[in-house]
Amino acid sequence: MHALSGLAFATSLALSGAGLALADETTSRPEAYDGTRQILYWAEAATGTVHVVGLRSGVTEYAVLREPGRNTVRELSLDAESRVLSVWSERGLSRYETRGFKPLPPPATVFARSERK
Repeated sequence: MHALSGLAFATSLALSGAGLALADETTSRPEAYDGTRQILYWAEAATGTVHVVGLRSGVTEYAVLREPGRNTVRELSLDAESRVLSVWSERGLSRYETRGFKPLPPPATVFARSERK
């Protein structure tokens, strides 16, 4: 039997009461957690859907993030300070702001040109 971490165990109990399943450390479901706001972001890796679940006072699903043509999610990363959730999928990078869960434009690419002598 594989032991869950304290946070994963507590979250598992809260989510199981709401009919949601939390992956333990033996699964590979993409997740990110904002400890300050007590929000769990988790992805259905096979469908491309990202769920935003608040854990502060019970379990509340705040949003479901879908994108046309996104069928898989490989990784989630959270920059809590900048309030940006990054979703890596087969289509590349999608970014969402973490207050209203709206899509953000792709980051600008900056090219540096070397001087020729």
